[in-house]
Amino acid sequence: MLVGIFSGNPGVAGAGLLAESEQNVFIPWKDITKLKVKAWRRFIMVKREWGYKPIGLYCTPENFPQVMEIFRYYAGDKLPR
Repeated sequence: MLVGIFSGNPGVAGAGLLAESEQNVFIPWKDITKLKVKAWRRFIMVKREWGYKPIGLYCTPENFPQVMEIFRYYAGDKLPR
């Protein structure tokens, strides 16, 4: 964003603002309404109630099992059956 401001390029500044807004997304465990898991891609989609942006988590082969255990512990009832 700062590069866009200092260079006088509003497009770059706008892109920086959008990127920054995506960095500060948080969903408390109790507010999770649905989880979608694509194990073959090591991807977890965390959804909140309607109107909020979901969070997509891409994991490495090494950390995916551990991440899934954390989700089972805190939000296991939201995992697909």
